[in-house]
Amino acid sequence: MSALRIAVPKGSLLGPVTDRLAAAGFDVSPLKSPGRRLLVESERVEYIVARATDVPTYVEWGAADLGFVGSDVLMEGDFDLFELLDLGVGKCKFVRAAPVERDAGRMNGASGSPLTIATKYPNVAAAHLARRGLQAEIIKLYGSMELAPLTGLADQII
Repeated sequence: MSALRIAVPKGSLLGPVTDRLAAAGFDVSPLKSPGRRLLVESERVEYIVARATDVPTYVEWGAADLGFVGSDVLMEGDFDLFELLDLGVGKCKFVRAAPVERDAGRMNGASGSPLTIATKYPNVAAAHLARRGLQAEIIKLYGSMELAPLTGLADQII
């Protein structure tokens, strides 16, 4: 077994994370083209290549010694972890949005009927709405948020 096990996210963050690890002196050559392998070994490190949403779970449960993941995943989850460093990559912004033609009063819950909001981040959305004194039914979706208001599934998206 390797001396150190690091969980890294698949997808768009893998490149910047790999660059940071290389700059810190880690052998990341096996990560350059892991193929379909999800456990990738170098001389001193074993890398777990996982979905970003799973990385904190591998760390929290001790299957990985440390991991790299976006703040959005940490904000949404209820993990008992310590964030060591913000790498400053993969920036994102949470935005509450509705189609332009929507009534402005409806945007802020003034119409009397409850708002419906579709989001990939229900915990982040609920906290945002609570800070603004708004109540809404939150609908969890995994992709194409912009479809929710267009189809009538939700009034807004976050």
